[in-house]
Amino acid sequence: GASLQGSLADEPLLLARRCPSALVYAGKDRILSAKRAVENQADLLLLDDGFQHRKLFRDIDLVLLSAERPFSNGRYLPCGFLRERPERVRQASMVCVNPIHSEEELEEWKKTIPCPACCIGVRLKVKRLVPDLSLQGVPAALFSGIANPDSFKKIALDLGALILDEWRLADHEAPSIRDLQNFALHARSLGAKVLLCTEKDAVKRSENEPLALPLVYPEMEMVVTAGHEHWQNLVDKIEEKIDNYRTYGK
Repeated sequence: GASLQGSLADEPLLLARRCPSALVYAGKDRILSAKRAVENQADLLLLDDGFQHRKLFRDIDLVLLSAERPFSNGRYLPCGFLRERPERVRQASMVCVNPIHSEEELEEWKKTIPCPACCIGVRLKVKRLVPDLSLQGVPAALFSGIANPDSFKKIALDLGALILDEWRLADHEAPSIRDLQNFALHARSLGAKVLLCTEKDAVKRSENEPLALPLVYPEMEMVVTAGHEHWQNLVDKIEEKIDNYRTYGK
């Protein structure tokens, strides 16, 4: 609803939409959020950007790395994207590398950086378009407020869209309805038939916004492409810990 959209950032909103049975907490105090989740009968706590959060005990640490630039520009926040020393990756329970397309590709990648034994390859793929339609040969205008707009542009091209215009905003930035309408009007004058954005951008828009072009976004899913046995072992381990928690408590 509108009240939820106004109170949460894009990522918590997206999680709430994609996981309707889960409790989603957003806040700087991770310990307080964890306590509230437990009070509300949560069996599993999944913490975003929690690898560097030492005050909250974790049973499992998952680290997601880019296959192309695993440590970005090698600089720490705010000049780069690093939150930890690269060597800390060895202490992770599992490293997920994206995108990886085969076991052979993952094995070659593992030779380039310090990595724990438990390492899997993943990639994002389009699950469906919302609304359900084909973009093959369709003139489109793109807008996005994400960290890597090039990856989104590639997705649009792979879907067959003909890109006539593109608007790149800062990560997490949402355009005003007025600015977005102006962009839509300009795109329509160029011959565009749809506005294409990411799901993270779409979740911040109201369904009733009057735009000059229909809004379309791809719903993405992540699939395991290498290290399936490691992944299944991790899932089994998590399920075992949940069963023990339910049986014996803390």
